[in-house]
Amino acid sequence: MMFSSTRQVSFNPLLLSTTLVLTASLSCALVGSQANASQTLHTTQTVQPSEAKAAIRHEEGRQIYAEQMEGKLLAKDGQSLPDGVAPKTLLDWLAPGRSPDLLASIGAKPWGNQGLYLGYACVVAEELDLKYTDGSDLCSENFAERQTHDFYFGVFKLDQGNFQALATHDGPLNTPVNWNDSNLESTVDGGSDTVPQSVKKLDLAPYKVSDQLTAIGIRVGFSEGFSGGGAFYEALQLYVIDGDKLVNIFSEPMYFYKDLAGERDETGVRARVIDEGKNLLQLLGRQHQGYYDLRLKNVDNGSKVDFRWSRDAGRYLPKNGG
Repeated sequence: MMFSSTRQVSFNPLLLSTTLVLTASLSCALVGSQANASQTLHTTQTVQPSEAKAAIRHEEGRQIYAEQMEGKLLAKDGQSLPDGVAPKTLLDWLAPGRSPDLLASIGAKPWGNQGLYLGYACVVAEELDLKYTDGSDLCSENFAERQTHDFYFGVFKLDQGNFQALATHDGPLNTPVNWNDSNLESTVDGGSDTVPQSVKKLDLAPYKVSDQLTAIGIRVGFSEGFSGGGAFYEALQLYVIDGDKLVNIFSEPMYFYKDLAGERDETGVRARVIDEGKNLLQLLGRQHQGYYDLRLKNVDNGSKVDFRWSRDAGRYLPKNGG
């Protein structure tokens, strides 16, 4: 079942005045276990970006709106290297054989307080692809029909300023995402495993999945275009160090945002339908096979899905399925 919070923002693109006449109505309905909130804002004049953005409930959506509608490229953390680490040193370790001439971005972010860093390199397929790298993400696909950007990542240590390799992901990031257990609206093909189109950011919150292991978080993204609008999705992937490798143990959707053209009313004003939903990840106090249970909680309607460690699968699975 899919859950969301839907709003409509109506505007007339032919008028340029900034004066707003606003009426709002709020209705809530509960159908089975799905809660939907609908708010319609009627205006006789153009909605300024600040008013349109105000209809978006979550910060993720406001950032998407700022980038897609206002042309603002928000500052991204992790896009620099610590002293003593040369770009070529990191690239040769993360992506042996890849040319520095094809680097779209490279950087590192401190992880914990033991002198550890999560480093990454975004490499394109050919030099022509570099002109499509706009800097809006750490590593952006920009093409729906072919793979052009590869995201490599690994954990290294600086020991008195000296680079020390610890663990890398085996090849570029290619862990798929599936929406079946997310309680969120899915992509068009969300019922199948979908490889991310972009890497949004490094999420190095302390995801302590066991008493011995802290996972690394990476936020990945997807986008779709429709007639009159588009949709954007974000997922969280967790990785742990296993020997000299980083292995994925969790990959689930966390947020979606849709902005679609609605119906015209009797005055010719067309509605904008803004639909969004968000999950939070909670680490629970109970353990199974040495790993803490995880919970995805939908902040809009309170629905939740618990995940439990599966030794056989080597990763987290939905509790009712693992």
